[in-house]
Amino acid sequence: GGSVLAYREGVMASVAVVTDKDGDRYLKVNDRFRMGGTAAPSHERRLAHIPLLLHPQPRRALFLGIGTGNTAAAALAHDGLHVDAVELLPEVIALQPYFESTTGDLQSRESLQIFASDARRFVQSARDSYDVIVADLFHPARDGSGSLYTREHFRAVRGRLTPEGLFCQWLPLYQLSDDSLRVIVHTFLDMFPHGRAFFSNFDVQMPVLGLVGSAHKPLVYPGDWFEQRMGDEKLLAKVRQTGITNGFSLFGLFAGSEEFLQELSGDGSLNTDDLPVITFHAPRFVYGHREPAYEHVLRILDAGDSSRSHRFVQDGEYHQRLFAYLAARDRFLRAEVDRVRGEPAQALEGYLAAVEASPDFDLAYTVVLMHARQHATAGQLVRAEELLKRITRAHPARADGRAMLKRIRDGAVR
Repeated sequence: GGSVLAYREGVMASVAVVTDKDGDRYLKVNDRFRMGGTAAPSHERRLAHIPLLLHPQPRRALFLGIGTGNTAAAALAHDGLHVDAVELLPEVIALQPYFESTTGDLQSRESLQIFASDARRFVQSARDSYDVIVADLFHPARDGSGSLYTREHFRAVRGRLTPEGLFCQWLPLYQLSDDSLRVIVHTFLDMFPHGRAFFSNFDVQMPVLGLVGSAHKPLVYPGDWFEQRMGDEKLLAKVRQTGITNGFSLFGLFAGSEEFLQELSGDGSLNTDDLPVITFHAPRFVYGHREPAYEHVLRILDAGDSSRSHRFVQDGEYHQRLFAYLAARDRFLRAEVDRVRGEPAQALEGYLAAVEASPDFDLAYTVVLMHARQHATAGQLVRAEELLKRITRAHPARADGRAMLKRIRDGAVR
């Protein structure tokens, strides 16, 4: 039910804009690599907002890879920020107007400059310094992409940062083998020893992990950091559209500190220009047996780094609430894995455990409400009441569960 809206044959690749039966548009390279689209722009926008919000006052940002433009467009919501964006394929830049429904007209934005260039060469030759540098989701199997994970490239990126600048490398865990992930993390830590890790969202089937590092010191924040950064109401509205609504939903993406990353990398090799391990790993992953992407998520959770969050947030009282939030987040992610594995009963118990672990983790509460409504609609009123009673006991101050419980008892939910 789809169609090809536009097609460009370039020197390095063929690039197409395709639409599906629902009218959503996608950018495809060589008819294999999907580079984003209009169906779920919120996640692509998060890839900009998360690293930018972790910097106190970014004035210049560099994005390596532009794709549909959703990520770079999101950065423009940050007042006073100038954005440089680098894209290897000129055809991708030429087709960007097909995605203006989610990006707006990027060509007319004075605060954005787009370069058709190789990311490595641009970083090495650039004269400007940047407060934030964000590297896109580079699939190692794409020709040349493995070189964007080398020590030499990471060293050049560090040289382009301002003294307080930070670098974020987003990793498509669903496109990486365990060996490749260890090598990339090990190589990243070689240049950014104070690195942190962040989830981009809670999708266990297409998980994305961000490696965030500064050149000189660890990233540590006060408990009211989000409120400090959200002085601009327009920015707050844009960020909330992506699901980041408060400090917990930002810091709740925290996956681990440098100790966690060191454990995750293990005895991984360094990826260098002379020994491009990632390039050699890529074919094995593409053509070999692939384990489910959620196995990466489980390994991250098994590392149990949430207890080290005090090194990430200074405020003691806030840390206790954040620790509970992270514990609920971990239970929720494990429940999501159970759901994907086809174990709905176990998944539901996991969602309930997440609700009981933290009053601030709203997502699990919403999911259990949805399950209760489904049970009630199917006539399983006893089970629906059990679920609602349990979350109401956990969070008596919330009216949602009590209201639905009353409607069920009044016969208003069928």
